[in-house]
Amino acid sequence: MRASLRASWTRTGRPPRHGSAMRSSAAGGAVVTLPPRCAACNVRDDALCATLEDAGLVALHGIGRRRTMPAGQVLVWSGDPNAICATVVSGVLKAMRAGPQGREHIVGLAFAGDFVGDLFADTANETIRVITDAELCVYPRAALQNMLDAHPAMERLLLHRALGALDDARMWMLMLGRKAAGARIATFLLEMARRMGQPDP
Repeated sequence: MRASLRASWTRTGRPPRHGSAMRSSAAGGAVVTLPPRCAACNVRDDALCATLEDAGLVALHGIGRRRTMPAGQVLVWSGDPNAICATVVSGVLKAMRAGPQGREHIVGLAFAGDFVGDLFADTANETIRVITDAELCVYPRAALQNMLDAHPAMERLLLHRALGALDDARMWMLMLGRKAAGARIATFLLEMARRMGQPDP
């Protein structure tokens, strides 16, 4: 059920980097002091920023802001100017689109470490609503585009995740189209449990 939010969601596989907020950068041995939020972030090794060295993390922190949102609040409304993107630090969000009769349908879910928003559309195509209390790192779209231009590895990871979301969408279309209603619900719940780190029953 990860087939939306345009920039999709996979894990980076990088080794954990949590630890001291002060480290020597690879270029010249200069000491870089990470913002405390970055140094202690639980999704730092899973999110797009996992591709960044410490100096890049400081730059990314400089263009973003941490935002706490209660369940039910909307991050982005469909049809509004597409001004922001975000990394989910904690909580669960859903992306919704309106059907032909105006009824909203869930087209994607985002969990901790996932990226939400569309970097390349001037108008938001989906409404993104918080399901559980959530914490986000929110970035202006234009500033984040500049970060991607300056950090090709981050841009490649975003592309990799987008292609993964497309594969997931095709898989879900095939799987859910061939199952009875009860089996579809069970499959959906198992996927949610997997994404939230719960063991299989």
